[in-house]
Amino acid sequence: MGENKLRKAQEMLSARRNTGVGGPEKRRSQRLDLNVSVQLERLDSDGITTLKFIKVHVTDLSKLGIGFDCGIKLETGTFYNMKLQIWTKEVIDAVIEIVRYTGEEDNYHYGASFIGMTESDSLKIEIYQIFNELEQEREETLDVLEELTSHAPTDILDKIKEIEENN
Repeated sequence: MGENKLRKAQEMLSARRNTGVGGPEKRRSQRLDLNVSVQLERLDSDGITTLKFIKVHVTDLSKLGIGFDCGIKLETGTFYNMKLQIWTKEVIDAVIEIVRYTGEEDNYHYGASFIGMTESDSLKIEIYQIFNELEQEREETLDVLEELTSHAPTDILDKIKEIEENN
């Protein structure tokens, strides 16, 4: 991403934060619902890996943390190297700490905090969040438009179709 594009993206993020688009978020960072896979590799206290990579199913993601399901029990307070392939097919490398889990036997849900991620990778997640919000707003607008046009006269419907075709 060029420097100008990066600056524009940062300005967009700042403007959206200041206007409160999307309503108040109770978390420190909004979580995204994604369907991606992650590989984890456990680190011991010396930073040496002690497990082969394990796959998990990501349920939500933010620039500060990640939620995922896994059939293997992981202990809270443990650290993992994480490789996350994002929507652009790039791989984000980060270190996470398991901070909570629920479930039992082969069905666990985990919450983890990022403790090692580059600012550029964090920004990629934020940018996707903006695009995700805009897409949701677009879909909601189209739903409202469809509802309104179901009762509109034919000449208005023709004008709406013309506008949609030009976009």
